[in-house]
Amino acid sequence: MGVLWIKTSESSEGITAFGYDFEIREDLRRHGYGCTFMVAAEWECRELGVVSIGLNVFGHNLAALTHYEQMGFQVTGIQMNRKL
Repeated sequence: MGVLWIKTSESSEGITAFGYDFEIREDLRRHGYGCTFMVAAEWECRELGVVSIGLNVFGHNLAALTHYEQMGFQVTGIQMNRKL
């Protein structure tokens, strides 16, 4: 169905988590599985005492950006590149 890889770490804020990989099989996208995965991950992180979850979204992936913003994630940085 998909994959979700989250790593937890100790920081000055407490335990933090970062999502390194999150993908739903293409034929199953837009059926609510992404939200279900993220809600389950957030629940598990809360159980572990995690205080924040970070992730990376590629700029061209507007569907993912919209999805995460709807789930309450906020943009904390923008990385840019220029082809030469």
